[in-house]
Amino acid sequence: MDDFKLNIRKCVGCGFCCMQAKCGAGQRIYPAANPCPALFWSESEKRYICDLMTLPGKIGEGYREELYAGAGCCSNLNDWRLDVKERGPKKDLLLIKIDPIFQMFLKAMGIEMISGDTIYLILDNLKNELKKKGSSDHEAKEILKEIVYHIKNNKSTMFDSFIGEFTQCDEKL
Repeated sequence: MDDFKLNIRKCVGCGFCCMQAKCGAGQRIYPAANPCPALFWSESEKRYICDLMTLPGKIGEGYREELYAGAGCCSNLNDWRLDVKERGPKKDLLLIKIDPIFQMFLKAMGIEMISGDTIYLILDNLKNELKKKGSSDHEAKEILKEIVYHIKNNKSTMFDSFIGEFTQCDEKL
């Protein structure tokens, strides 16, 4: 065992760890989502960044501590670090990513017993408000699709029969 040496190198933001296995925080906040919605490609920095680590104050500090920010990469089998680039399907660049705190709110909303009709009415009202503020039909629809994605991927299957119609909510909007 004396010959074993763990080769720890600085994290380069290649996304390997997050895409291979979602961390504990990602599993708690986004249990059904794959890949983790907190991971995003930063075009300006040419690397992946975890939105949870960018949160301000004690919340972000807690995630940075839990996720060992700055501890480095010890995955010796990771060849992605030699070729850091965006991997996987690209999201519509029209949208600004939904804020992680709002994603937590959507998760909390998703696990509550709220009828599909109520969610549909809320989202339809939001669509009308977005249009009043100058969003195009396409922009409003893309924003709602992102919100629906977060609610659907975090809702409890226990309420499937009660929520019912919500599964087609994004198609109706």
